[in-house]
Amino acid sequence: MGALNIPGVGERVNREYTRVVSFGSIDSADVQLTATQLGTAGGVVPLININEKNVEIKELAFQVAGKLTTSSGTFTIGDSDDADGFVTDTLLVGTSTGAVWSNMSSGVGYGAGKLYTSSGVINVAKAGAAVPAASQLTGLCNVRVRYIRNADESINPST
Repeated sequence: MGALNIPGVGERVNREYTRVVSFGSIDSADVQLTATQLGTAGGVVPLININEKNVEIKELAFQVAGKLTTSSGTFTIGDSDDADGFVTDTLLVGTSTGAVWSNMSSGVGYGAGKLYTSSGVINVAKAGAAVPAASQLTGLCNVRVRYIRNADESINPST
């Protein structure tokens, strides 16, 4: 499937939507991480394409469904302005799994959400140690994004 495109086809303006995309090393992941990205070289991979202006990302949550790594490799979620603006490497712990969705912290750069006034891309970045072969067989992280299309970029729209 590849990166999630938002807004989706047919989505109405001024309504809130929630969608899910996954990334990891297993075949069922929407966004596949390559051997190079899982190695010590790491890399940045598009996770969510924001295809129009005035899309407000209200919340981004994640769930590590299958261990992404058994080593000290790190994962962050952000964009070109702030590589870990949504999820820092201390929040996304790839060495353990969880059934519960983890919300982004209010302490991250985009803790209150982010309004994209032009198109943009939210990325997942892998850095640090290489992901061991055993983790490459099971690595999967689900990402839930809550957004609104056609958000007003004026903080005082009545003027």
